[in-house]
Amino acid sequence: PPPPPPPPPPPYLDDLANRLALHASIAYCDGNEIAAWKDPLGYTDKIPGFEVVKVLHYLKTGSCCYVGISHEKQEIVVSFRGSGSLAAFKTNLRLNLVDLPAYLLFPPPPSLSSSSSSSSS
Repeated sequence: PPPPPPPPPPPYLDDLANRLALHASIAYCDGNEIAAWKDPLGYTDKIPGFEVVKVLHYLKTGSCCYVGISHEKQEIVVSFRGSGSLAAFKTNLRLNLVDLPAYLLFPPPPSLSSSSSSSSS
């Protein structure tokens, strides 16, 4: 039999597109401002509940990336500043992985949390 058809693409969501565009713009701010979640553009007020976990800023090439989490939207965001040179692009690819602290992880779905609590009793 032929393979099943691919699933339909997810719907376009204005809210999601706008948030991601804001995150992309914020990546161009100063790394210290991103780490403090303050920016001169006033965009951070438009993404309430977002917490920056790590900022990676390499001054030599201007490469910058930040990782953050939104508990409200249940999203983990990794946003890179665009690369202005080949050296910056290569630097972007040499990032160290960072473990998220356990308190930042999303709670398990109810079906998993109820089964784990019933198996422990």
